[in-house]
Amino acid sequence: MASFSDSQELPLQLDKSHLNEVLVLLRKCQFPDKRWFELGLALGLSKNTLDTIKANNPQDVNQCLIECLSKWMERADDVFSKGGATYELLSAAIRDMNLIAVADMLDQEKCHEAFNINTESTEDEVKQKPNEDEASNVIYTGVMYHEKKEVNQWTTTFSVVRDMKVLQRYLDNKSSKVEQDESFVTFRFDHDGILELLLQGTPSLESGWTVQPHQLPMQIHQNTVDHFPFNPSYASCSISVYAKPGIAKDPLHCPIKLTGIDPSKTIFIYRTPPPSSMIDSTSSSSSTASISQTRRETEEGTFRSDIAHRVMTECTGMIKERIGLYPLIDRLVEKRMISDAEKGQIIDTSHGLTANQRMDELLSLVKASIREDGEDFGMFLEIIKEENTRRADRLAQTLLDNYKRLL
Repeated sequence: MASFSDSQELPLQLDKSHLNEVLVLLRKCQFPDKRWFELGLALGLSKNTLDTIKANNPQDVNQCLIECLSKWMERADDVFSKGGATYELLSAAIRDMNLIAVADMLDQEKCHEAFNINTESTEDEVKQKPNEDEASNVIYTGVMYHEKKEVNQWTTTFSVVRDMKVLQRYLDNKSSKVEQDESFVTFRFDHDGILELLLQGTPSLESGWTVQPHQLPMQIHQNTVDHFPFNPSYASCSISVYAKPGIAKDPLHCPIKLTGIDPSKTIFIYRTPPPSSMIDSTSSSSSTASISQTRRETEEGTFRSDIAHRVMTECTGMIKERIGLYPLIDRLVEKRMISDAEKGQIIDTSHGLTANQRMDELLSLVKASIREDGEDFGMFLEIIKEENTRRADRLAQTLLDNYKRLL
C-alpha cells in the first residue's frame, strides 16, 4: 500500500487509487462525515463544486465525503495551487477546521505507519546498504521554546530537527509569540532511534508551579525526524507550565533528562512567575471595566462576525484549557446558541469521542453561530463570565482584547 512514508523528500501526491486508504484513515481518526463541505473548502474546492456534490447526494453525507475527496484527488478548482493532494495538506485542512484531535490522530497514524514500514527491511535490503552506519552519524539539534498562553501560563515544546533553519521558519510562522531558549543541544540517536524526555521531579504543590506533559511517554523517533524534515511539529513533545497566582513566587527550574541519544543530556524548563501586580491588573482592575464595555458593545451590535470568528479560531486552544465542557454546554443551551439535540450528540459517549474531541465539536458549533451573527460573540463572552472566576474573567478579557486588536 502506497503511503507518504516512502523515502522521498517530496510528500506523496495522492490520486484516486488512494481513495479507500484515505477513507479508512479518516474513519479510524473519527473524522465527522457531516463536515465534508467545510473540509472541501479547506482543501481548495469551490463552493459550486461542493453544491453540486450536495445536490447529487441529498441526505447522504458519507457519499458526499467520498465525492469531495475524489474531486480533491483530481486536483479540481484551486487544489493544485494549494499544493495538490497530500496527507500533510489533508491534516492541515482538518486542523484549520479546529478538529485538532482528529488531525493529531491522523498525523500519529501516518507517522506510526512510516516507522513500521521503514523498519521492516529484508536481508536483501540490508545488503544493499553497506553504509548503514551513516545514519547513526547524523547530527541532530534539539531546541526548547515557550509560547505564552496567558500571563501565568506557557506551553513549553522540545523539537528535534536536522536543519535549524527549518525550525526557525516554523517558529516565525506561528501566530503566537515564541520565546526560544538561547542554548540548544546537538546529539546522535542511539541504535534504537528513540529519544525520550524524562521529567526528573515535578514541582511540589507548595511551590505554586504545575508541569504537565501533553503525552506519555514523551518520545521522538529518529525515523519521524527524517521523514518529515520540513515540519518540526511531528518531532516535538509539549508540556503545559502554570504558575498559580499569589503562590508561585520563586523561579521554576525543572530538569528533563534526554535519553536514547549520544551523549545523554539534561535540559531545564526555566520560567519566572509574573509580578503579582501584573496578574491583579489583568484580573481585577480591568475586569470590571471590560464587563460593562462588553455589554455596551453587545447591546449596540457592534461585533463584526468575521473578526469575532477569527478571534474564536485563534483562541480555541486557550478556551479549551480554561472552560469545562459541561458547564459551558449547559449555558449555551440556556442562551439558545445550541440546541438540546446538538447537546445530546456532543455528550453521547457511545460515539467514542474523547472529552477533547467533544469540546472541538462544541466550539465548532459556537463559531458557526458567531460567523452568522457577530452579536453571538458578545453573548459568548457573557457566558464565560457567568462562571464568576478571575480565570474566566481573564479569558473573556483576552478574547475582547484580541477582537479590538483586529478592528
